[in-house]
Amino acid sequence: MLNRISMTAAGLLLAMTCAANAYVIPVDNHSFEAPVRSNGGYLSTADEAFWFSQTAWHHSLGYPTYDNSSIQYFIIYNPVDGNFTGSDTPNTGLSDGSQGIDMGGSNPQSLWQKITSPLGTLEPYRDYSLTVSIGRYAAGNQPRLELRLISGNDFTGTLLEQLVIPYNTVANDSFQDFTINLSRLEALPFMGAHQGESLVVELYSYQFAIPGEIGNSAFLDNVRLSYVDAPEPASLSLLALGSAMVLRRRRSA
Repeated sequence: MLNRISMTAAGLLLAMTCAANAYVIPVDNHSFEAPVRSNGGYLSTADEAFWFSQTAWHHSLGYPTYDNSSIQYFIIYNPVDGNFTGSDTPNTGLSDGSQGIDMGGSNPQSLWQKITSPLGTLEPYRDYSLTVSIGRYAAGNQPRLELRLISGNDFTGTLLEQLVIPYNTVANDSFQDFTINLSRLEALPFMGAHQGESLVVELYSYQFAIPGEIGNSAFLDNVRLSYVDAPEPASLSLLALGSAMVLRRRRSA
């Protein structure tokens, strides 16, 4: 009887462990579909100022800018077939939807967003994932990029995890997903001082900061953030105890 109970308990705990719940953490305007631009259209300087006042996205330089000197610029852009094959047809050619972010110029810069959803806080026993789709124009170079997952109020907070995407990693006229994974064990050292803080997503472009890497524009799309519940230590201990009891009973049988 004890053997049967032990096996049942261990089986239930194992099933609970394997069937961990996955949660999508909402990212505001995750694929930059608002405001809607016509094919080949992009934001003007005035549009950008309004957009930054209405969205959770922010620019690391502290202001929206699109200037003729190309020192730095950020635009929501609806590309054409000459940029990405199929882009003239709505909702094709890109990773998600019809628009994305074109971030270029000659200065390093980034876009960042503090996650406002109640799900978007740093908590124990969670495995986090941040995925971003990076595009490289049909004719052009992809600059070196970096994805960053941060805790705090803005992009100057505590860096939890990062991923560098080398120059021209993405093939021409295509998109590729890149993912940061922050496991519960990797997050553990941050829990004492930063548990409960908001998560911040940062998309950073080096833009000519690396000698010999002549980048054009970073095209960013489809930002996704999620986490999976990880079993707490007490559950793991019960699972180990149940398994040990099963093995002991089998050996004595």
